[in-house]
Amino acid sequence: MNYKRGAADGLKLCRVLICAVLMTGFVPPVMAWSPAGPVSPQFSEVQKSAQRAAAAELREQLLKAAQNGKEEFVIAPGEYRFPDNAGVAFANLGNLKINAAGVTFWFERGDSELTGKTRGLLLEGCRDLTIEGLTIDFDPPLFMQGKVKGFDPVANTIDLTVDDGFPVAEYPPGQMLLYKPDGKIMPQNALFHKGVKVASERELRVTATDGQFHAGNDRPGLRKAFGDRCILNIGDYVALPFRRDPFGAVVLKHCANTTLKNVSIYASSTMGIAEGFGDRNIFDGVKIIRRPGSKRLLACMADTFHSYCDIRGPIIRNCEFAYNCDDFINIYGYFGVVAEKIETNQFLIGTMMGEPLVVGGKLDFFNKDSIAPQGSAVITAVQLTPEDGGVVEAVVKRMGLYRHPGLTAWVVTLDRAVAAAETSLVDIHTHNASGFVVVNNYFHSSMGRALLTSGAHGCLIQSNRWQSLCGGVNIFMESWFSMTGPFPADIVVKNNRFEDILGYASVPTQDAPVQGYIYVGMAPSRNFLRSHIVNRNMEISGNYIENPPATPILVAYTDGVKVLNNVVKNPYHLVGHLGRNPGMNYYTENPASLVCVAVSSNITVSGNTALGPAPFLKAGEYKGIPNKQPPAKPARPNTAP
Repeated sequence: MNYKRGAADGLKLCRVLICAVLMTGFVPPVMAWSPAGPVSPQFSEVQKSAQRAAAAELREQLLKAAQNGKEEFVIAPGEYRFPDNAGVAFANLGNLKINAAGVTFWFERGDSELTGKTRGLLLEGCRDLTIEGLTIDFDPPLFMQGKVKGFDPVANTIDLTVDDGFPVAEYPPGQMLLYKPDGKIMPQNALFHKGVKVASERELRVTATDGQFHAGNDRPGLRKAFGDRCILNIGDYVALPFRRDPFGAVVLKHCANTTLKNVSIYASSTMGIAEGFGDRNIFDGVKIIRRPGSKRLLACMADTFHSYCDIRGPIIRNCEFAYNCDDFINIYGYFGVVAEKIETNQFLIGTMMGEPLVVGGKLDFFNKDSIAPQGSAVITAVQLTPEDGGVVEAVVKRMGLYRHPGLTAWVVTLDRAVAAAETSLVDIHTHNASGFVVVNNYFHSSMGRALLTSGAHGCLIQSNRWQSLCGGVNIFMESWFSMTGPFPADIVVKNNRFEDILGYASVPTQDAPVQGYIYVGMAPSRNFLRSHIVNRNMEISGNYIENPPATPILVAYTDGVKVLNNVVKNPYHLVGHLGRNPGMNYYTENPASLVCVAVSSNITVSGNTALGPAPFLKAGEYKGIPNKQPPAKPARPNTAP
């Protein structure tokens, strides 16, 4: 044996073994899914009436206990049913622990609201509140599911027989998910349909978005990677969610140090948990999963966890999130936008979600396309001006923003002149979820991204296990969708494990975005190439990435980059060029590298390892070439046979 080669192989093996030990993540026992299981526990009408009465009485008892200053309130074990799609809301609870072990809250809705918005548990303005042991569910189910009885790849239709116990309804365009007969999700990416029609009493016809549902049947690269798992067959299952924003199973608004501990959520029409304008809320041992022992295929119709405009970000630990229709975790803030320049030091500024501007606050201004800085200043006077809301809305519409929720107008006077103009982005600095922690969790069985964050500083993503999912960890700002941001800094992504990555399965190869599975950068800017370095201090170390569908680790526009001792195994679908997707802000001559770092400074890349066959993955590192346009008509990449 060549000694040097043997030593290198031994070092590689040691590194992999160490990663396997460090990155196991929290993995709870999983009850096998069965099509013979019930949809939900069965209750008689007499029992349901008693549950509704108990829920009404419980709410009054809890409010009375809080008013009397009790520090602990114990809910008697049992079923509590909240009718008429009203949900249940508690405001301004504080210094209180609610012990809900053995308790289930059922949120029910009538036939007229079958596919409409649903309401669950709302907590508003709560401080130092703990809820422990509660289970949350909805009745009837929040989606349709059924077995495939036939499909037509030319007409893009799927015919299915709806499972007993699930609703049957016509539904406008939306999402669909495919499953094999054992209940495991198919590697077919996030799929969408053009509408659902009722064909007969228990049968539906789904018209898929052109070319999507049979992509796995036609692509040899996916067939090689996944075998029969990616092929739609008669006897497979389809789930069709009733996704209706903005309500979730649990919603927290303006809550601080509120803890959900060992809470189980078995259904939600949108986000499993949604929080806004919070301050260091804690989610410990929370499960957002399909009801154990049931035949449900889905739990959550959107993100499992969605957080916006927190002062200090959440702590998510020891949780299990699964069977959702979108991303596992979104945590972000927003940019403001200049709607009008009044004077060189006075501007009309719009903020998202009503984010406040206050005297003494620092503002930084940037060109929305190039991200060139336009000056910094401190607010000396501010006035809320609802009458200017139309002006602000007109500007953001001209910017082409897909979403601009809660748009609020402010006239702001600054302590100095800045070079900002209409459409300039504004970093407000106050509600960016800084310091969030995501540690020791198990996330699995979804076609969304692992985690998306924009604008946060000083955060830790460590020792999590992601399994059977689509996209990876995305850390960036964006200025074209809803202006989430601002610029991230001081984030550590360490000792995480990504297994059985299913991603981007239905995107045509020549149009697929070149994006890292762990990706730090800036999101698309309408094909405008940027050169400014705005992100700071990113560490990506000790992660294990199996079967990544894109460049495993890609960092751009960052000062202070550490990419250390990561292990990548068997990438199955790398893109060899930028394609025609206008979303890339940089160009690298070899985007099929194990690690790609572009338009960055102060870079340390060391000890990263590639394992397994990789047709055009290089085990070394590669620094990208900034500001180079891709060819107008790129050649088809060298994909694996």
